[in-house]
Amino acid sequence: MSKTSTKKYKYSKIQYFFWLLSGAEISILKDCPTDYNRQAGIGFTIFMTTLLAFFSGSYAGYYFGESYLSAGIFGIIWASLIFSIDRSMVVTLKKDPTKEKQNFWAAFLSRGVLAILIAFIISIPLELLIFKENIDLHMDKYKLDQVYSVQQASKRNEAISDKQRILSNDSLVLGKVETQLSQGEPKGDPEYDRLKSEMQNKQNDFDALSRRLNTARTEANSAYNNVPTYYDYSSESYIKNRNSQQWRTYENKLAQRKQAQDNLNKFDRKGLDDLKKRRQEYIDNWIANLKGEQKRLNDNIVQTSTSINKGLATADTAKNEFQDKIKDKKGFVLRFMVLENLATPNNPEIPEGATIFMLLWLIRILFFTIEILPTIAKIATPIGAYDRAIYRKEKDLELELEERTSEYLKQQKTLRDIEYEAEQEQTKERTQIENGLHKELLTEIANVQNKIAREKIEEFKKKHNAD
Repeated sequence: MSKTSTKKYKYSKIQYFFWLLSGAEISILKDCPTDYNRQAGIGFTIFMTTLLAFFSGSYAGYYFGESYLSAGIFGIIWASLIFSIDRSMVVTLKKDPTKEKQNFWAAFLSRGVLAILIAFIISIPLELLIFKENIDLHMDKYKLDQVYSVQQASKRNEAISDKQRILSNDSLVLGKVETQLSQGEPKGDPEYDRLKSEMQNKQNDFDALSRRLNTARTEANSAYNNVPTYYDYSSESYIKNRNSQQWRTYENKLAQRKQAQDNLNKFDRKGLDDLKKRRQEYIDNWIANLKGEQKRLNDNIVQTSTSINKGLATADTAKNEFQDKIKDKKGFVLRFMVLENLATPNNPEIPEGATIFMLLWLIRILFFTIEILPTIAKIATPIGAYDRAIYRKEKDLELELEERTSEYLKQQKTLRDIEYEAEQEQTKERTQIENGLHKELLTEIANVQNKIAREKIEEFKKKHNAD
């Protein structure tokens, strides 16, 4: 069954339905049979994008609400929104039959940007449905990667790496300090080496003198033992023969011993003791400093280790909490994040990443093409009878509006003139009344002043006459 216009042009109900969707002015389109199919094609494209938006929105709504009712409601709302946007994109694109070349670049680019956004948003739920199997296979690994990322982020927040580096440096320095303490004295210290060398030289001199004295004593004792003896009848004992050569040798050895003893007595023992004391004080101070450094390092190591353990516990807690939150999650956003992670062409851990990436963008380009197709169809097709009729209708409306506006302006001007004349008349009357009142007021003031002056004069005369 078909309907006809006043000129008996035929069109089907399906065409009429798609005309409604395309946003065409049906009362004008009925008289333009050459544009029936064109407008119906635009309406059909809008219908298909609306249908895809309904499926896409329903699929997303099911993930959000996990019920068919929420899926249907969200699908209808989303489809209505996309339908209104697509219809507005087509309806607002108009052609000017008076121009040979139509400049549609600005309109096309603005609608192209909007079409890209709409196409990507519509395609997301369908992409999740198409790659559902791949998403399910990689869901657990993605969750583990996210848990690991949360743990590492928590460690960075707790500065675990920095603290571990500090702990390693402190442990290394502590090992060096303990090694120095085990040596008992400073190594490679110029001041200590100079003090030690000075004391050692002094000690060597003292040891040499001591050895020389000991040698002289030993030689003197040996020489004394070599002196021959004889029996003295007067003392009835054996005595040393002082006239023997051995006795003279013994006397020489005694002189050498005395000289050695004098040399040793002259030695600066106080200076040697002072050098030893200074050396020992230097070693004691060095050990005390190292002990203090050792204690400080041990305290730092304990404190840093405690802080690291607390940080690791915090990171583990954050990891466990996030793991508990994400382990049972399979929502819309999470699935989309898994899909985006899969669509990585150069990831060796995902061999199919390049294929998924290519298919994903092919789907998006397809939706973009469908979304922008009504605009392209309207731009690419030549100006038809419907475009000319719409242009004439708009111009007629503009002329009618201009005429009404001109008439309205004339009426407003007349009203303003009448108001101005009335205002001028009122101003004139008000001025006359004010002048009259002012004149009367001046007259009254003059009379009062005259009366007061006469009274004063009379009073003055009476006063002088009485005198």
